[in-house]
Amino acid sequence: MHVVSAGGSRASGGAALGVLLGDLPGGKPPAALARRFCRAADVAYRLVADRRGQLSRLVPAALSRRADHFVEDRLRGSSPPA
Repeated sequence: MHVVSAGGSRASGGAALGVLLGDLPGGKPPAALARRFCRAADVAYRLVADRRGQLSRLVPAALSRRADHFVEDRLRGSSPPA
């Protein structure tokens, strides 16, 4: 995962987690934790990233289809479903 901040700096892997969370509503406290424990965030990121295939099987098919439609709509420039 790579994140580019509003200021133009780039972060990758676990370091990107703090940047990403900081931009989400209510994300400031977890972002601060991710930044404070950067090594742990990176280890957690690697654990998930290395097992994303196995973890994807836990996502219900209906939710996966909804996400696929959302991405297709965004690529076409349509508004997302309500």
